[in-house]
Amino acid sequence: PSEQRRDPLAQDATHQDAIHRDATHQAPPDQLKDLPPDSGWDGLLEASPKAEKVNYHEVISRLLAGEENALLELQRGGAAAVGALMLAFPGPPLRSSNPRSSNPRSSAPLNENNPQELERPILKGLITMGSIATPFVTIRTADSDPNIRRLATLVLGELKGKDAARAIARRIYDEDPHVCRAALESARRLFDHALSRQAFRAQLQEVIADQAQEFDDRLAAIDALATIREEKSIPTLLRQLESPEGLLSSAALRALELLTAEDYGHDLDRWREFWQQHRDSPRKDWLFEALGHATLKTRQFAASELQFLGFDLGDYSADAPESTRSTALDAFLARQSQ
Repeated sequence: PSEQRRDPLAQDATHQDAIHRDATHQAPPDQLKDLPPDSGWDGLLEASPKAEKVNYHEVISRLLAGEENALLELQRGGAAAVGALMLAFPGPPLRSSNPRSSNPRSSAPLNENNPQELERPILKGLITMGSIATPFVTIRTADSDPNIRRLATLVLGELKGKDAARAIARRIYDEDPHVCRAALESARRLFDHALSRQAFRAQLQEVIADQAQEFDDRLAAIDALATIREEKSIPTLLRQLESPEGLLSSAALRALELLTAEDYGHDLDRWREFWQQHRDSPRKDWLFEALGHATLKTRQFAASELQFLGFDLGDYSADAPESTRSTALDAFLARQSQ
């Protein structure tokens, strides 16, 4: 990725924590629904009516001690409770063999994102709070500590929603590779939520199409759409296939090959024909077709993609003799049609 640009979400941490410490009143969700998506914490907290004071920091201490009803108390607290959770963000891990992780704000992220990390009490609490937590967590995606950005990005992948999806998309260009990987993982989790998936895709497609954007960011956006296998981005990729910028055109071609399991080179007419014929069918059907492709490399790729998606190919083997392979493929397709 290119050198990180100044992030408009970045704020002074002292100011953020001061907002959290003042967030001790309740804010029912219906008071927040008309706020603009980028109003920030100040707007959220100012919209909350004055109510009986609750010491949410004490409630969070009970949450960290394992008290079950503490989470229910936080859920009733609305924006004020979210603010207190964010002051404790990300909280202690469940367990770790890494001595540096004793500091919950350690900037040394794991090599891979461990699903158990989202079981941290603070992160789990934020996820349980739902969309009201999104603007708070979004702020942390611009934290100076890459581990905080990484964890906030993972939480947004669980919260979902259009605003969460846009914030995740911005982390695709993060200067830290662990944060980028967290953004890709979160993007994959948006696939079962149509509006979130559409918002994420639209954000990246806008960057790709805008020649005023940094070149490396446009490349990163293409690579991200390919990595998460976003087949609905094919029209955008076809336009970039014609780009006079060789690197962009090559990146679009690689993405098309990954998405379709086809290899038409820079033959735009053949790619357009493929899209016209397949646009209304799911990608898994494209991969089913590719299992019978004449090229071994294509068959192997289609088989590995389907296995990653959880399909049991039975006796099918990409490098088996044609008659054996054909029989196994027919049996597999018959099972899928049942």
